[in-house]
Amino acid sequence: MRRGEFIETVEGQLSLRWKRKLRRFLVLMKQEPRSKGAITAEERLAFQRKLLKFLSSRKRRPYRGPIVADLHFSTTAPNPPELHTLAKTYLDLMQGAEPGLGTGKRRLVCLDDRQVEVLSVSAHHAEGVPRIDIDVQPLADLRADLALLDMIPDLLT
Repeated sequence: MRRGEFIETVEGQLSLRWKRKLRRFLVLMKQEPRSKGAITAEERLAFQRKLLKFLSSRKRRPYRGPIVADLHFSTTAPNPPELHTLAKTYLDLMQGAEPGLGTGKRRLVCLDDRQVEVLSVSAHHAEGVPRIDIDVQPLADLRADLALLDMIPDLLT
């Protein structure tokens, strides 16, 4: 079977989906989400070290094209920050490296927050464990997944 024919099969489409999934940037961390004014320098560095560790382990460079970002926050604070301030704070931290990070990289996950074409932000308050979950993928991958979803009935017949 030729590659073009294989890609048209269910197995071929699943193979492409798996390949797209590997390009995803997914980081889950136990850290209390804080707004820009409340986050300490140590918390900023700890957050960026976690990002850098993931990037280094996958040998990833910052995304250069349009991206989709899904940010989920779980807080334990009695008076949590507003959702839009959390999103802005952590999108900023995903861009420029903090001076004390100790790396030659100037950018981490993306070059600029203007690359974010689709943004989903959610929060749960008064949770048992504070968490920050970040899922970033190229916009083209989201479009391909949506096209695959539309093709599934045709592939199964």
